[in-house]
Amino acid sequence: MADIDNIIKRLRNLPQYKKLSYEELKKIAENKQNASVNLNIESLFTDKEEIKLAKALEEKYLEEYNLETVSDKSLLRQLIYLEVYHVARLQKAANEFQSNNGAAPTQLIDSIHKNINQIVAIKEKLGLTKDKADSLQSDAFKSLKMLMKKAKVWRENNQASRTLVCAHCSKPLLLMIKTEAWEARKHPFFKDRLLGNEHLIKLYKEKKLSKRDIALVLEVSDDYIDWLIDKWNISTKEVEGADTLINSYPEGSQTEKSEDISGSGNTDKSV
Repeated sequence: MADIDNIIKRLRNLPQYKKLSYEELKKIAENKQNASVNLNIESLFTDKEEIKLAKALEEKYLEEYNLETVSDKSLLRQLIYLEVYHVARLQKAANEFQSNNGAAPTQLIDSIHKNINQIVAIKEKLGLTKDKADSLQSDAFKSLKMLMKKAKVWRENNQASRTLVCAHCSKPLLLMIKTEAWEARKHPFFKDRLLGNEHLIKLYKEKKLSKRDIALVLEVSDDYIDWLIDKWNISTKEVEGADTLINSYPEGSQTEKSEDISGSGNTDKSV
C-alpha cells in the first residue's frame, strides 16, 4: 500500500489537483488510501504477477477518479478483476496459441470479446469513459459529468421503471409523475388490489376460456384462479364443468358457436 506522501506526489502531477494546497491533497490522499483498503484487491488473486498488476490498476483508478459509494467500489473491484483476467490469462493464452499453432481457438476469441464487453459495460456504469477534453475540466465538473454518464446508462437499462437507486449516494428514489400529463383510468387487471380481470372470469363462466388460458394471460397458477373465484364470491356452480367441457375437445380443434361481436357474420370462434 502506498503511503500518504507518495500518493500526494502522484496527485500533484495530475492537472485537476495542481492548484490544491498540501492539506487539501492530504485529505484526498487519505480518502484514496482508505478506499484501497476497502477494495481488498489482493484477495482476488493468488499469483504474484496478477496481484502486482491489480494493485497498479487500483492505484491508477483511485488517483484519477473519486469513488465514494459502496456500489461504485464493488463495481471497480469487478472491473479490476476482469482487466487482470483479460491481460494475464485470456490474452496470454491467445498469444501462446498464436506462437505455437498460428491461431487462437474460436472459443478463446469469443471469451476475449465477452470479457471486453463486460469491461466496457462496467466502465460506462462507473462513468469512467472519458473524452480528450476531460484533462482540461475542473474536478467538480468531472464529477458532475460522471454522474450524468451513470444516469444515462441507468435510463437505458430501466426504461419502464419509476423507482431507482441514486447514482451518487446509492439511496432509493421515487420519480413522481405529474398527474396533469396523464389520464387516470381504472386498472384493467386489478380489482381491490387483487390481480385479475372480471371479463376473463366471465368468459370462464361462459365456458369460452379454460382456467389454464386465464392463468397464462395473468401469468399466475391455476390454483390462483380458484382462489380468485372464491375471493370474489363467485359460485363454484357457475364455473363448474367449464374446464371439462373445453378440455374435451382435441388440442387445436377447440371451437364453439359464439355470438359474432365483430359484425362479420362468422359464428365459429376458436377458444
